[in-house]
Amino acid sequence: MEAASAQPRLHISLVDGDVHPVGDPIRVALRFSSPSDGADHRVEITTRDRSGRCRQDAFDVQPTDGLVDPLAAYFADAGGIFGGPRREVPIAEEPEIVRTLNEHVRIDRPGRFALRVRTKRVRRGSASSGGWMLSSNEIRFEVVCARPEERAEKIQRAARVLVDPSAAARAKVEAARTLRFSGTRDAVDAMVGAHRMDERATARELRLGLLGAPDRAHAVDAMRACLAGEAPIRHDFLQTLSLLASVRTDAPSAGEGVEERARRHRTFHARWQAARRDLAAALVRALDGKPVDARATSARALAELIRCVPGDARDALDDRPFFDGIDRRLAAIIGALPPEQRRRLAAQDWKPMRDEPRLQHVMRVLRGGGNSSA
Repeated sequence: MEAASAQPRLHISLVDGDVHPVGDPIRVALRFSSPSDGADHRVEITTRDRSGRCRQDAFDVQPTDGLVDPLAAYFADAGGIFGGPRREVPIAEEPEIVRTLNEHVRIDRPGRFALRVRTKRVRRGSASSGGWMLSSNEIRFEVVCARPEERAEKIQRAARVLVDPSAAARAKVEAARTLRFSGTRDAVDAMVGAHRMDERATARELRLGLLGAPDRAHAVDAMRACLAGEAPIRHDFLQTLSLLASVRTDAPSAGEGVEERARRHRTFHARWQAARRDLAAALVRALDGKPVDARATSARALAELIRCVPGDARDALDDRPFFDGIDRRLAAIIGALPPEQRRRLAAQDWKPMRDEPRLQHVMRVLRGGGNSSA
């Protein structure tokens, strides 16, 4: 009994009160402590990794009717790249971190709910694996219907911040998260418009927001409609669209085994290769309608997209002539640019692809070999 009472503790509380309109972020504070001095206990306080989600915490919301993990299908299909820099502090400091429930659970209906959090963040000393699965206290909160005019104003305000060149990066990230959790079609349209811009600070939030949108078909249609406009298309935008078109809409079952997961990964990658091929064809058709600068930017995005399609996948689909044709088309676009702009592309934007064998026509033009016919 004494040993149990000396174990670390997790206490949770709501940061912004216990009543939240549908679609508003629900922030939860996790506070760690130890009844002893906790000298050999450390707490990992990282809240984000390369995938956009930390898996140390589990959120148990009751009742579960109608609740979903908005990104369950994406992480089950694509897997994601987990890991990244970790930061730990002694539990004696009683650290507190804030998590946003909406990242893990979408609540799009009014009701009263109870929440507990389980976490593996606490470990002893220098042990390589987590020590405890801590369970928190229970807290209760209410989700109420959002007033349409207030929700619309929040979306419009966030959309304005995202396209404001003078807005701080942090403000843009918060605006992207507002849209990400709203779940409406207007929010999706605003995310699509912002994601088309060259804004690295918000790219991940916008991608996860579109992948977790309740109406993914609308998101795909809105993004595809952007391909034919005059604005430049960038690689992040194409990558998000290819994922949206490839991830299944159904989440994995709780009892899914190793073979089922492997099969799911294989079928996803086959769909993803096909989606990137279709997007490449669509963007090639749209390039002529873009101004010269936008055409050059879009061509670079196209090159990165087809670079991600392995050579064996092209051969398996008998698509090598198709991709070779794209290479020649890209070479013609780059070759038609003014010499100074072409040199800038060669020195900066295209430098990471300088040894890419699948872009031979483009590389020849960038290295000064002259124009190339389409």
